[in-house]
Amino acid sequence: MAKPDQNNGCGWAIAVVLGLFALGQCSKDGSNDQYADTESTLYDQSSEISSESIEMYVTAGSVNCRSGPGTNHGKLNSFLYAEPVTVLETRSGWSKTASTDCWIASRFLSEDKPEPSPAVQPPRYSEPSRLFEAPAQSSGSCGAKWKCGQMNSCSEAYHYLNNCGLGRLDGDGDGVPCESIC
Repeated sequence: MAKPDQNNGCGWAIAVVLGLFALGQCSKDGSNDQYADTESTLYDQSSEISSESIEMYVTAGSVNCRSGPGTNHGKLNSFLYAEPVTVLETRSGWSKTASTDCWIASRFLSEDKPEPSPAVQPPRYSEPSRLFEAPAQSSGSCGAKWKCGQMNSCSEAYHYLNNCGLGRLDGDGDGVPCESIC
């Protein structure tokens, strides 16, 4: 009786590898671009100039437009949020504009016009209130004290804050000096 061939499955592994190699060779169309089937005409990474231009919109607050496709190129111009830009060419994630002949990072552009940005209200700050202000000392003068640890009372701290200009005694700006003693 003959002993069965024991190659531990190597024959199958070799057959699979050869099949994958043959499949890869058959799918090549002669071009050197391995991503040719994933690119559109406008966003063709290998083309020098696409055959059509497209209007896109800036989606960031402000974007730099550079002399070449990359951050290593100098800034020539900038565009603001929702500003329309005509794109002539796209290469390596950068889009060339028609108006100023400069390049913008494509991730900051969209074919869809963005919603108008809401008007930004400046923060409303008010002067610290002095509601808890202690009466000023009538006969006190401004001595050499300059920090809360040197104050003997809350009224003395208020005197130095209000009459001597020691704003540092009110560290949080609420009008109450030396919160540890007042």
